[in-house]
Amino acid sequence: MPPALAVICDLDGLLFDSERRTRQAWQLAMRAFGHELDDTFYTTLIGRKIAISESMVAERFGVDVDKFRQHWRTAHHALIISGPVPPRPGALALIEWLVANNLPRAIATSSIRSDAEQTLGSVAAHFPVIVTGDQVTRGKPDPEIYLTAAAALGVPPSGCVALEDSEPGIAAAHAAGMRAMMVPDLKQPSTITRSQAFGIYPSLIEARMAIQILL
Repeated sequence: MPPALAVICDLDGLLFDSERRTRQAWQLAMRAFGHELDDTFYTTLIGRKIAISESMVAERFGVDVDKFRQHWRTAHHALIISGPVPPRPGALALIEWLVANNLPRAIATSSIRSDAEQTLGSVAAHFPVIVTGDQVTRGKPDPEIYLTAAAALGVPPSGCVALEDSEPGIAAAHAAGMRAMMVPDLKQPSTITRSQAFGIYPSLIEARMAIQILL
């Protein structure tokens, strides 16, 4: 097994506890249409390109996708300005460690650029490469976003560790030929996801320890 040369991180639900905020915005938007978007269905949307998730919701509930998008983004903006989203346990220590060790690092998120920058805040300066969902043609579980990030870092996929919280993200990193490490957030991994993951960890604290061993 080649040593780890770079670390590529997902964003929402992995580095920051932002997935709950997005879920709340989507559920508030659906209530405006007279529907309840339950937590179980929402977990099927996690990790996908926003446009794909929006289409899935619109098809399931028979609503206009553009009107739904307008409603959820309005609700999301209100939640954003209410205060910064907290980092997940071990996230800031992981970023500090990556910087201190001068490890090539990137963000690969299904969020659009403006949302990703809002969530990252000042942390964005620590990631020389940030690839967002609106920069790729095919979203997770397709490996395109991870292959794009690896190419931008100049590191072969086999030398990359991918940190993810979602099943589509693990599938994407695995298909890219990376060691896909999972720190679950809103949904526990399925049997298939467990078979694709290099390891599953309770937090980024344990995941960082595993990365250290791979260096």
